[in-house]
Amino acid sequence: MGLGPVCGLGFTVAPFVNQLAYRDPVFIAGARTGVLDAEVFGSAAATLVFATRSPTAGAIRRADSSAQSV
Repeated sequence: MGLGPVCGLGFTVAPFVNQLAYRDPVFIAGARTGVLDAEVFGSAAATLVFATRSPTAGAIRRADSSAQSV
């Protein structure tokens, strides 16, 4: 489940390819912005998924709920 968002981090070589693919500065800036937005979103999604789906996250939630019921 968490591996999909981590794949979004594979865009690190895209800015280099971007400069080879486009000559117009407007296209380069647009592609760079899109790649960086995708990297930020992928990082945030991976962090969210791993923070909520990890085995320790469930143990922490159970410990918090049992401590509150005491």
